[in-house]
Amino acid sequence: SDLSALLHVLLTPTDQLQLAQVLKSPIYQLSDEDLMTLMLMVRQGQAPTLWDALAIDSRFEVIRTQISSWRRLSETLPVHDLLDHIFSEAAIRVKYAQAVSPLEKDQVISNLDAYLLLALNVDGGRYPSLSRFIRELRLLSAGEEQETPDEGEYFEGADSSDIENSRVRVMTIHAAKGLEAKFVILLHANAKPTQHEE
Repeated sequence: SDLSALLHVLLTPTDQLQLAQVLKSPIYQLSDEDLMTLMLMVRQGQAPTLWDALAIDSRFEVIRTQISSWRRLSETLPVHDLLDHIFSEAAIRVKYAQAVSPLEKDQVISNLDAYLLLALNVDGGRYPSLSRFIRELRLLSAGEEQETPDEGEYFEGADSSDIENSRVRVMTIHAAKGLEAKFVILLHANAKPTQHEE
């Protein structure tokens, strides 16, 4: 969600809610006090928006300069290349790895890499604009939210040429009852039950 918020900010830097999320995220790690200072500038009329407030306080000049630089790149680079540049320049993986517990580290890094891969995989990475990519993300997110807890995504009516476009659905035997699929993989099927499971 932090990366999606960042992409929103690149399109609309005056979106204060999205910008606040980016500023508080591990990308910039602003403290509550710093964020309140910026918001106070807006409230007191010193700046029309949070984005403008960043320009007033010299402590935040680097942040505004960096985001402005990424905004300019977003006009010419494909989304995947833009994200790849941001990941490298802002040391995204390192910052997020440091911001979470050791137990969460691998999962968080995997999520970041999956987000980057998504920009390459969906529509073959050919997005006419950043706004189109954001719209695709919204559609994907809306589809996931409409599913019930026991229902993941599955691919219907696929022939062999569509296999690489299908999705893997991991579910319990109970949830899978009544569903049909061309391929079913049972994990751990040869395992001997433990005394507890008997």
